[in-house]
Amino acid sequence: MSEKLKHKLRDKIAKLIGFDIKERDMDSLITRFGILALQRGYQNLHEAIESLESDPELLMDTVELVSVSESYFFREPAQFEALAQILPELYARLHHPVRIWSVGTARGEELCTIAIIAHESGIPVYLLGTDVSKSMVETAKRGVFSSWSLRIVSNEIKEKYFVSEGGFFRLKDEIRRMCRFKRHNILRDPLPISGEPDRWDIIFCRNLLIYFTPEAIEVVKDRLYRSLSDDGLLFVASSEVLLTANAHRFESFEKNGVFILRKLEKSRQHRLRSLNSLSF
Repeated sequence: MSEKLKHKLRDKIAKLIGFDIKERDMDSLITRFGILALQRGYQNLHEAIESLESDPELLMDTVELVSVSESYFFREPAQFEALAQILPELYARLHHPVRIWSVGTARGEELCTIAIIAHESGIPVYLLGTDVSKSMVETAKRGVFSSWSLRIVSNEIKEKYFVSEGGFFRLKDEIRRMCRFKRHNILRDPLPISGEPDRWDIIFCRNLLIYFTPEAIEVVKDRLYRSLSDDGLLFVASSEVLLTANAHRFESFEKNGVFILRKLEKSRQHRLRSLNSLSF
């Protein structure tokens, strides 16, 4: 298999969806992509790779080849404990339902965890989960999960919010109705809005940036920043805090032992730049 074709496919995927495919994974990927190209009627790999930008169905199927689905309820529990503390404070200040967007939501465990926490606290919320994978979004909408997805969930929460069905767990309607899911490419698609004033109070973007190229990370950081309301909060995985660090756009603060990023208003950004430019 031509090394040139491997790198061409890798570069095209990075451009279109931001994923940084590791060299060790390329042999497997290009084999599976070749099978997909044949199924789609393409005569050769070069033609199929060139068509990724113009053939949305081929791109959609390619997304399924590279998507990562690992997630589970209450992943990084300390972050959700911090969210439970923040929601009442935020709602008291906002006086409207707290608008929360889960980016890269996979099968929906993250957004459904947020819904459970909001329901427990009695705080009204507007929730949206998005993922680049169509199949993941359809799975999230069904609200049926394996026992592995609930492996750290307490028996109390399981009994209160899930119904056991043939070895799987169906989320009760009162929580499922709180959650909206849609397919969305964070790198390229128009940013989803939450209603007036069209920005989000909290964004969860966890365990996603680690799969992106450095160039894609910068694009996504900018898009997340623009999507947040002033003083809006960004939750990233503990391993991704350094990836999102930017002293002029976000400030970090500690809550319940975890670091959360807060969007800086432009006036505060300007003051920080001015201070940093001073010489002593």
